Amino acid sequence: MNKNCCEPIQGVGCNVENCAYNESGKECHAEHIQVRNDQAQTKSETFCSTFAQKEHKF
Repeated sequence: MNKNCCEPIQGVGCNVENCAYNESGKECHAEHIQVRNDQAQTKSETFCSTFAQKEHKF
């Protein structure tokens, strides 16, 4: 399944190479993103819950 559904989200960079929404290597192509952890005190305590593992083609 190809999760790349949309144009890149303006201003949202992504360097997670194994995310299905990051086919270009530097931009998020998800329809929207959701960042979670309402208890976060630093950026390292947040995470993108939109992340989806890329399917490997063999």
